[in-house]
Amino acid sequence: MLARQGSALFHIILLQISTGCRFPEEWSGSWFLSGHRDRLEITQQKLGSLGVCHRYQGEHKYILYKHRDRCLQCLAIWQRHANVLEFKAGECLDPSMLRGGYCHISPDLPLRTLARLDEGDVPCPLPAPMIFSYRKGDGKDCGSPMSEISRCIKDSQLMLKFQACPDIIQSEIKEEKLTCKGVWRDDSTVGQTFLLATLDYRYRRTDEERVRCFLLKNTTSGVRVSQSSDASCHAGLHSPTEGYLTLKLLHSSRSEQCNFPTWLIGGRRFFTFDFRRVAEFSRGELRLSNYSYATRRESLLSVSTCVQTVSRSSNSVRLILRTVVDCESVYKCTLFISRADGIVEMKEGLPTLVRLAACSEANFKPELKNTTNPLLSLAYQDVPGSRLDLIPGSKLDSLLPRSNVKTSLPGSQVDPFLDEFHAVSSAGKHSTLIAENLQIQPCPRLGLHNLTSGYLSSSTCNQLGFNTILFGCPSGEQMELVNNCSGESSTSTFYYCLGSWEENIRNQNFRRDDGENETYGFILAKPRIRNSNSNRRVCFTYTRQGSVYRWTIGKSECLRSFSATLQAGQLFNTSRVEQCSASSFPSLHLPVVLLLLPILIAS
Repeated sequence: MLARQGSALFHIILLQISTGCRFPEEWSGSWFLSGHRDRLEITQQKLGSLGVCHRYQGEHKYILYKHRDRCLQCLAIWQRHANVLEFKAGECLDPSMLRGGYCHISPDLPLRTLARLDEGDVPCPLPAPMIFSYRKGDGKDCGSPMSEISRCIKDSQLMLKFQACPDIIQSEIKEEKLTCKGVWRDDSTVGQTFLLATLDYRYRRTDEERVRCFLLKNTTSGVRVSQSSDASCHAGLHSPTEGYLTLKLLHSSRSEQCNFPTWLIGGRRFFTFDFRRVAEFSRGELRLSNYSYATRRESLLSVSTCVQTVSRSSNSVRLILRTVVDCESVYKCTLFISRADGIVEMKEGLPTLVRLAACSEANFKPELKNTTNPLLSLAYQDVPGSRLDLIPGSKLDSLLPRSNVKTSLPGSQVDPFLDEFHAVSSAGKHSTLIAENLQIQPCPRLGLHNLTSGYLSSSTCNQLGFNTILFGCPSGEQMELVNNCSGESSTSTFYYCLGSWEENIRNQNFRRDDGENETYGFILAKPRIRNSNSNRRVCFTYTRQGSVYRWTIGKSECLRSFSATLQAGQLFNTSRVEQCSASSFPSLHLPVVLLLLPILIAS
């Protein structure tokens, strides 16, 4: 009885002595240790289930008290990285056997590894993309075909894509996502580096299956890598050329120097038309992020690397980009055209896994395509000064005089003269990129225009409509939409111009006898006064034949065809009656047809 009380008193004294021993504060947290089902919770006093800090011996050595076994254990522990601790633990001894408190640990004891998996990842030390051959244990090298290691959108992740070799049983086709958790230098050998990482594969579920260590060494031709056989990090890991799995990484054949043009990389950021994406260009890289205009927050969506220049001029360039989303990478043929200062059009081809196929006709080919919908009933209305206008009569019959409407029944053959063609991309999509903080620019001085037809017209005159437009006059930076209806006071809606350009395009909306090109014009603008329902910017697209202009408005892009707005009825025509001059004022006696443009833009 007295012996038991004495023993209990002795352990109480030990615990009191232990209160002066502390682990570094930065070790506090949850740690994974191979062989333990639950994470170890480390505090400044306790190393999880391994024991309580009893005494610090110096030189990375501690004496732990294990309450369950009522013994003292020597521990040598090293912090390799913020997320990695390695230790050796001696035999747990009765306190009376620990002579003079001296801590002795055999050098033959194995190293064990503590990994912090939830405190942030680190950049991977392996360059990518690279190709590699691999070998399991003492087996044969699998290098035909070569496997590949590619980058992910995060610099802390890589994708390992293993290929199977027909003559090697141990080889297999699989993909593993490698997430780097900690990197440190090998103390024993110069030039070698340790990496602790997780390997994610569809059949791996537990940390015991996911955690692995790697030993790396750079060579003149690439990198030699070996992998541990389990989560203990040192089992089967002998050298960069000997291990459970060894990889021989080689640098991929490099293409010619490929950079984005100076008008993309001049320190600017570019937003898409709708402010939902933001693009940042460096010399050879494009980073595209999702963007919230309300919160100003960004989240990285993809990273594209320039791998080949296909063609280049002073204001355009066609490139092959390698685009990475998460850990999946594809090639895209991408065309950039500088339309005005700070305004760039981007056309992307279809994604492909084969670089040489990126700019093939199947993946990147603008062509004339008949977009007449056989199920759409078309109506035609003659317009003074122009050949014809096409409007979707099935939707707008109620807005037009019945005498002016000619209908083709669904399934019937439309007169070839009236076929609508427009330039579309048979592969890929267009985007308009607009530089951040783009300043107001002079408007094209197109003069005074009167509205001659509109397909969202109102039957009565009201302040939301307009019947006259002034382009760049009298103010050179504004467009003025004037509602000047007879018997009512005039009102105006103003837009600031942000940039404009014109293109000569083969006529694609009408078949012309003269075979001449048609001028397409684009005006990017923003409202001078904006409310919560109006767009931050709009793009006016027009074609002209003589003094007659045909218009549509893009609310999310600069539209390059009229077919979409044709079906929605978002078209109007104007006729230029005066050039810009001091006497350019809206006339009260010109034909009036109202278009609810502010409603159209806000809708």
